[in-house]
Amino acid sequence: MSKNKKTIKHIILLQIFISMLFMGVCIASEFGEYYHKGKNSRDQNEKIRFFTKAIKMWTEENGNFNKSDTYILRGNAHSNKNNHDQAIKDYTKAIELNPKDADIYNNRGFTYGEIKNYDQSIKDFNKAIEINPKKPRTYLNRGNIYYFKHNYDQAIEDYTNAIELNPEYEDAYNNRGNVYKQLSNYNKAIKDYNKAIKLNTEYDVGYYSRAKVMVLMDNYEQALRDISKALYINPEEEKYLHARQVIIPVLERTIGIETLRRLEQRIKDKHRKETNKTRRDKIILSSYDKERLKYIAVMDFRPLNVSKGDSAFVSDFFRQDLVTSNSIKVIEKNNMDKILEEQGFQQTGCTDTECAVEMGKILNVKSMVIGSFGKLLDLYQITIRIVSVESGNILYADDANCKSSDDVRSIVSKLANRLINKMK
Repeated sequence: MSKNKKTIKHIILLQIFISMLFMGVCIASEFGEYYHKGKNSRDQNEKIRFFTKAIKMWTEENGNFNKSDTYILRGNAHSNKNNHDQAIKDYTKAIELNPKDADIYNNRGFTYGEIKNYDQSIKDFNKAIEINPKKPRTYLNRGNIYYFKHNYDQAIEDYTNAIELNPEYEDAYNNRGNVYKQLSNYNKAIKDYNKAIKLNTEYDVGYYSRAKVMVLMDNYEQALRDISKALYINPEEEKYLHARQVIIPVLERTIGIETLRRLEQRIKDKHRKETNKTRRDKIILSSYDKERLKYIAVMDFRPLNVSKGDSAFVSDFFRQDLVTSNSIKVIEKNNMDKILEEQGFQQTGCTDTECAVEMGKILNVKSMVIGSFGKLLDLYQITIRIVSVESGNILYADDANCKSSDDVRSIVSKLANRLINKMK
C-alpha cells in the first residue's frame, strides 16, 4: 500500500472516530436537556414524557446515578397521577441502579401501601430503615401500614420511634392516638391528641381525631368544640362536615336547640379571641433565632377554601417581600423545586413540621416557612410559622386577616414587615 493510500485511510478512520465521539457528546447532551426539561416542568404528563426521552438518550457517560435519579423523578410523576403500578416499576429500576438509597425504598413502600400491598410495603420500609435508621417519616409510614393491618403493638412502637427521633412530630402523636382509640384506651389517645394540638394549634386533623374520641365517650359538647375548630381551620373538608352532622342532632336532643345555639356562639367567640391573641402574642426572638432566620426557604402555603393557584401567589408575594428587605436570604422558588426534584423529594402533601425539617435539610437552609391561606365566610386569613431545621422547634408565628381580596396583598406585606422588624 502506498504512503498516500495509508494517509487517506488514517484520515477516514480519524473522521469516523471524531463523528462517533461527536455523536456520543450529542446524545449525552440530549439526555441532560430532556432531564432538565422534566425537572423544570410543573405538568406531570410533560414530566413523564421528558424523563422518558432522557432515559432513552442516557449513555454510560451520564452515570448510573443520573439514570437512577431520572427513574425516581418519573416514578414520582406517575405517583402524583395515581399511576401506582408504573411508579413501582420506575422505583424498582432506580433501586437496581442505586440499591443503597433509603429514599427510593421509602417511596416504593409508600406506593405499595397505596395499592394495599401491605406486606411488600413493610419489606421496603424495613430496607429503608436498615439503610438509614434516623428518618422519622419512614417509621411513621411503616407504622401506618401496621395500623392498616391491625398490628397495633407494632404500630405504636413505630410511632414512638418517630417521636423519639423528632419530639415535635404532630402526625406521629396523632397516629399513635388513633391506635390507642382503636384499643379503647381513650385517655392515652386524648393525651396524644392534646400533644399534637399543642405542637400545632392549627392542626385540624388533631381536633378531628379528638372529636371522634369525645363522641365515643359521649362527650358531645367537647366533640362539637373540636369539630368546629377543625372546620374553622379547614372549612371544606367533607369528613369534618359529616362529623358535625352526626354531632348536632344528638345535642339538639340532649341539651335543646336554644342551649345548642348559645354553645355554638360561645365557640365562635372563642375562635375570634384565639385568633386575636395569636396576633398579639408574637414570639420574642433570641439573637440565636434571628441568626437562623437569615437563611430560609418558603414552602407554598396550604390552600384552605381557596384555589391552589391563589395560595401559590400569596406564597410568592411573601417570598418577594422578604427578598426585597435585603435582611433575609431566601431560596428562589425555581431553584428550590429543582433541588428537591434532584433528590427525588415528593412535595405533594408536605405540610407538617417534620416534612418541613426534612425539606430544609435537603435545601441546606436554617429555617423553613410553612403557612396557610384560606377563606372563611367573608374573611381571608393568612398564617405563617417558621420552623428551625436543626431542632424542629417553632421559631416564630404570626397571622393576619382581611375582608376583601383587594387587601390580601397588603396583609402579606404586613406579615413580612413584622418578621423583618423582629430581625432588627
